[in-house]
Amino acid sequence: MLLQLAIFISGYFVVIKGCLPPEEIMLSFTDVSAKFPSGIMTGNLADLGSFDRCVALDQKHNGTRYKGKYCLVSLSLPSDLINIGSNINKCITDYKIISNETTSESRRCASLDKRNNASSNINLVLGWCVPDVCPIADVTDYIEEVIINLSIFPTKLKENITIEPFLGGFCQTIDQQNKDTWTIGELGAVVFFAIVGSIIVLSTSYDAYLYYKNKKSAHTILTAFSLKTNGEKFLASSSPKSDPLLCLCGIRYTRMVCVLFENRYALDRGEPFVYFSDLRNFQAENIYIMGADVNADTLFFITSLAVAYEFFNAMEQGIKFNVFKFWIRKYIKLAPLMAVVVLMYATILIRIGSGPIWPLVLNPMKENCQKYWWTSLLYIQNYYNIDNICVGQSWYNAVDNQMFFLSPLILVPLWKWPKYSLYAAFLIFIGSILSPFILSFYYVMPSPTHPDYSPKHYFPTHIRFGAYFMGLIFGYIMFRLKNQQYRLHPLIVTLAWTISFALLMVTVLSPHFVMYEHDRMFYAFYNGMRRQVWLIGVSWLIYACAHGYAGPINSFLTWSGFQSLGRLAYIMYAIHVAQQSLVTAERRTTIYYSDFHIFHIFCSDLVLTTTVAACLYLSFESPMTIIDKLIFEKEEPKKSQELAQPKNDEVVFTNGPDLYFTRI
Repeated sequence: MLLQLAIFISGYFVVIKGCLPPEEIMLSFTDVSAKFPSGIMTGNLADLGSFDRCVALDQKHNGTRYKGKYCLVSLSLPSDLINIGSNINKCITDYKIISNETTSESRRCASLDKRNNASSNINLVLGWCVPDVCPIADVTDYIEEVIINLSIFPTKLKENITIEPFLGGFCQTIDQQNKDTWTIGELGAVVFFAIVGSIIVLSTSYDAYLYYKNKKSAHTILTAFSLKTNGEKFLASSSPKSDPLLCLCGIRYTRMVCVLFENRYALDRGEPFVYFSDLRNFQAENIYIMGADVNADTLFFITSLAVAYEFFNAMEQGIKFNVFKFWIRKYIKLAPLMAVVVLMYATILIRIGSGPIWPLVLNPMKENCQKYWWTSLLYIQNYYNIDNICVGQSWYNAVDNQMFFLSPLILVPLWKWPKYSLYAAFLIFIGSILSPFILSFYYVMPSPTHPDYSPKHYFPTHIRFGAYFMGLIFGYIMFRLKNQQYRLHPLIVTLAWTISFALLMVTVLSPHFVMYEHDRMFYAFYNGMRRQVWLIGVSWLIYACAHGYAGPINSFLTWSGFQSLGRLAYIMYAIHVAQQSLVTAERRTTIYYSDFHIFHIFCSDLVLTTTVAACLYLSFESPMTIIDKLIFEKEEPKKSQELAQPKNDEVVFTNGPDLYFTRI
């Protein structure tokens, strides 16, 4: 029966009349169209055909011109018809029956169920090439009628056979790609980047002239966009002896690398055209990847640790704290970069390439930023319109900035009333456990595979604040212990390393045990304490590096190269999803899941993301740092300037710490 159906689908154009060309040139359209997918019984539910050859078709016959139009269609067939129930339909049926439960199979099958709306049907996604004069709806209606009338299908199953345009009508032509009018916003974005590029060229040329003539700049603003000036700042490094927390640079960049690796798995796991049975096995074998969501908590932790540590150092030096400058300077440094990323999403990102699913991936990203760009600039996107976030990963920026704006409520009392504040801090720490505990218990959210996990348990600040809060408290502890002279006994150090390693490994590998069925109390404890357990292990790592107990680990994390790369971590986080989405969106064929395949793509992700981040750092972030100093430091007294002299021109204290620097 599969063979009969495949033969029919391969020759479907021959029987359609009205808008189709004669048979002598119809073969070109049939040749580049999808056939019946191979390996369907193991979950290959798509054949994308030949996208580029289809849209390039341009033939004439008797004065009529026929151009190719590439369309994705969804063919829904009863699973019994193609004898696929044992592999896929059982999975979906189990999910349907126990969708309110939390078993391993129900969560693994949830993604497949999104494509198969009924447990009795399997949806195939096919890429068909039709002449551009043919309305795709007419083609699918006719083919559906012909399929139903075929004698190979049992009568009782015919009513369940449907074929329709994928996502309501998903077609692309070469004319749409070439003649699509550029909007005012897209043209404005091009002009903006052209102006910035021109400023960079002029500033760099002027800086080079000063260098060769051995002269000083007439004003700092004239070299603010110079690649030479900003490049020197980017490559600058300091000695580990002069900075006890230099290991944060290495931790920050390596965590960012892990985020890239994790998200590459996640994007390909969500790719709609994979062998589902391979994906299920791959998830079970690589469960440690699913436990890598604590990377974001690590970034929150080290960010707030550095904020607290520099704040208390500034207070110790007698520098006055101005909360408004504290807030404004943070916003001035980060908001312009986020605005650039939002502008790219809303305008020119979709113009970069093409592919069978290119509009499917890029259109939502574009539309979300065109409608809700302001939420990303106000840092409220993790609460407002959470299903349509502009720049999806910017939920991190929202949490980070919200907690930064609230951090004086913790820092100032800790400095003025440390004893009572530590009691209050303990209560807040308990609250950071209770918040996810209660929500997880109420919504029964077992793991990141739960559909409500991201909006209710991953994005909100009231869930994430525990990591940031722990970083503030640990920063205070590191500040108090920075001048300690005594050394810990080797047995205590060994025990601390053993406990720390055990906590880190348990946290990373714990999703494997969560995949099995447990009661809601188990999941509540798991989600309530998992992040805190992880950060306790990270705390010892940082303490050991700062006080000489980490040996080669500290040597690795304090490598001078990480000081430069660490400066890119924030930008890499802001742009990495766009870069990875472009790679996914331009795929022309289905993929096979394997470790080597993912690692190969990840390596290109890392190189491309780091390169683009370096360009944005030199073009936007570093110049904005210089402009920020010109605005807020021009009237500072000489004494304050001496106190504020930063290491590598990165750390500045002027009536309140400038707390966004290399290791944050």
